[in-house]
Amino acid sequence: MNTINIQAYAWISGSMGTTDHQNQTLSQPVRAGATIHDLFSELAQKYPDFKEKVFDPHSDKFSDQVMVIVNGRLIQYREFKTSVINDKDKIILSPVLVGG
Repeated sequence: MNTINIQAYAWISGSMGTTDHQNQTLSQPVRAGATIHDLFSELAQKYPDFKEKVFDPHSDKFSDQVMVIVNGRLIQYREFKTSVINDKDKIILSPVLVGG
């Protein structure tokens, strides 16, 4: 079993078991060979509010309002099923930032 760190920001953090929207870092066990898709499926089962907020209820597709960064690299939705998680990876979940 591998262990990774998930850093969640803003409203995403609030959907993962905290009582407010404070930024948080979670230590999460994952099985060897698990992908980003596998991780998000597990988190959705563990935290129903996470599933409600980061998955489109009509298509079950991951929200385009969330950035997924693994070890400093932005991961696109199409890579979720092929991006294998390694021991001690750092995953950041952040709302998409827009502005001018």
